[in-house]
Amino acid sequence: MPIFPFNTTFPNTSHSLGVTGTWRFPIPGLSPESFLPPSLSPQLLAILMALYALVAVGALLANVLVVVVVVRARMLCSFTDTFILSLAVSDLLVAGFNMPIRLLSTINNEWRLGLAACRLTEYLQGVTIVNNILTLTAIAINRYLVICREQLHRRVNGRKWTVLSLLGVWAVSLVAVIPQLLVMSLDMRIKRNAKGEILGLAWVCVEKFSDDRHRQTYTVYIYACLYLLPMCVMGFAYGAIGRRLWTRRHVTPAPTNPNPQRLNIPQPGLTRRRRVTVMLVTLVVTFTLLWLPFFSASLYMEFNRGVLEPGFRQARAFLQLVGYSTCCVNPIIYTFLNRKFQDQLWALCCRPHRVHVAPTLDGIRHDQRLDDPVNHAGDVRHQEQTDLHVISLEDSKKQTRSASTAGDDKGYKSQSF
Repeated sequence: MPIFPFNTTFPNTSHSLGVTGTWRFPIPGLSPESFLPPSLSPQLLAILMALYALVAVGALLANVLVVVVVVRARMLCSFTDTFILSLAVSDLLVAGFNMPIRLLSTINNEWRLGLAACRLTEYLQGVTIVNNILTLTAIAINRYLVICREQLHRRVNGRKWTVLSLLGVWAVSLVAVIPQLLVMSLDMRIKRNAKGEILGLAWVCVEKFSDDRHRQTYTVYIYACLYLLPMCVMGFAYGAIGRRLWTRRHVTPAPTNPNPQRLNIPQPGLTRRRRVTVMLVTLVVTFTLLWLPFFSASLYMEFNRGVLEPGFRQARAFLQLVGYSTCCVNPIIYTFLNRKFQDQLWALCCRPHRVHVAPTLDGIRHDQRLDDPVNHAGDVRHQEQTDLHVISLEDSKKQTRSASTAGDDKGYKSQSF
């Protein structure tokens, strides 16, 4: 039996509808999804607003510093520095655009910004998250080539490769979530107060698929292809890098020794490579752990459409904030785990007139080049080859002396007989 008779009249109290008067529509039966979910309590809203403001302001300030440091210090000669700049720009979009709109929607408990903003907000959020994942994946692949596949890295190394990789990451990010522009729509809900009294109608920004299976397929595609698969690639890459840096210490064969034995990489170069690897792995682990709860909750809700309890909705709102906090955490990781970034940030903040500017890769100080061996691994590799060459010369000298001694002994024995 319908809760309301046909052609029930509701007063229009939503400011975004743009129509005055009343709305009439038949209601043969109402499901729980026909009603607007209850808003968060004032206490939870206050906590959520404070946390959103803290994360957004912190992310804006920190990522602006990252952009200024990288651009002013001309650190764009490195593959990793270029992609970290891209990561900072993506985080700025999240903190400056997505987070305020998401908070406003949560406070109002309805969508008042129109269809275009609805589609753009969801699309941009998908683009930035996918871009962050693919950026971290590209950095991991580059590090893998530098440390584990040096011959292949020499073929694809260079400014052109860096630019093409960056454009490719952004292109895939923009294309991968295009369905968000097509399926996001405004849907009408019935507003009611805590007593169950009807207050009017309101718009909500939701996904509308023609079939539930299409929606579930798209959700699995996002979760598996754009989240789990890149994480597996990064896990493999950094696993191989860890084995090479912490257990196997091979060097590049030198012309004088095409079949080198297992030799130790010079300790300074090994330490620098380990330090950069630890920083990048920390970025990946942090991103994975902070976004995993939100992705898992979204996936669970997709296959359990009956989960509409206020408690679950409140938890999901806070889980999304936890994911957004990566925008604020990333610059902190750069600062504490990257010595070159620390030096440039210190020079910018405390000695603004003494910031070192290097227009080309050759103009960067020698210590700067070694601090980030991602694209400057040639310096370390050259040192390794030099050390290997010296060792080979010493071995040759030893063999010569041994042969000479053996010859003398043989001559002496011949004379004795």
